[in-house]
Amino acid sequence: MLRLPETGLKPYRNGHQTDLSIFCDWLEGCLLFTRHSRMSLSDIKDVLMEEHLYQKQDTASEFLADVWREFDRRKSALGQSYPIQVENLQLLRLMPWRQSPAYSFCLLLSFAERYRTWSKGFGTDFTEQGLLFEEITCAALKQEMDGWKVHSTGWSSARAAGLKTIVEDVRTLLGEDAGKLDKFPKFKVAKDAGLDVVLLRPFSDNRIGFPLYLVQCASGAKWEGKRNQPNPNAWKTFIDFAVIPKKALAIPFAVPDDEFWWSCRHMDGMLIDRMRLLSGGRQKLDWISGDMKRRVIAWMLPRIKVLPLHK
Repeated sequence: MLRLPETGLKPYRNGHQTDLSIFCDWLEGCLLFTRHSRMSLSDIKDVLMEEHLYQKQDTASEFLADVWREFDRRKSALGQSYPIQVENLQLLRLMPWRQSPAYSFCLLLSFAERYRTWSKGFGTDFTEQGLLFEEITCAALKQEMDGWKVHSTGWSSARAAGLKTIVEDVRTLLGEDAGKLDKFPKFKVAKDAGLDVVLLRPFSDNRIGFPLYLVQCASGAKWEGKRNQPNPNAWKTFIDFAVIPKKALAIPFAVPDDEFWWSCRHMDGMLIDRMRLLSGGRQKLDWISGDMKRRVIAWMLPRIKVLPLHK
């Protein structure tokens, strides 16, 4: 098994203190990234007791009932693409992580904050993981949002076009009028102003005023700090929108319902967490390209090999 996460797991005190999503992610990691292909309910309960997260069997059982409901929810959201099965009071690995690269990649990204020493061993340049997550986001949205157009701004440190070029590309794509980019004091050095992907649903009349989202892709642990990006007030200065677009945030984390609700309210936009992002797998299991799959696996492999194991 993997070592228990460094954050999110706390002993029971007058209520459940352990983060349900973090614990379920840990179980998924044990099944996908180690030799354990199955874990029984009793095995998991033993871990809770041995690690002193629970002192009583009945309270541990209450928490595990929530765990089982969360796995059912994830399975319902992802369908055949979900690599874990709940069956006869046990969790089963349905496919190796290489056969579920998009889900496994997002899961592994979520481990960075939970295993900090492990994560620091790979340095502080997150450019590649950010680009891979942006590509997965685009491919996933194309799979799920039938009839919508998905446009990536295509920025990377190696081919930074600059904000002026990105604004003009987006403005041309949308058919909107130019704004006043020079009003933004940093426009000459800004990279993307928080915009990674444009998601739109045009009509056949080719006129403006259609559903439109400006999407930020946040692959790192501090995603809450990006809930206000892209800033619609900034972008309505850059482009003279007839209708102000909504914003959206794509993240690789599985967010519980209460936090999901608050995030949507806080950002006044659409939160696209791991379950929502990858839900297109219900219709088609293998929806990412062979090249993308190879690059994702190559990024993941050295990290999986040194994941911290339970002693």
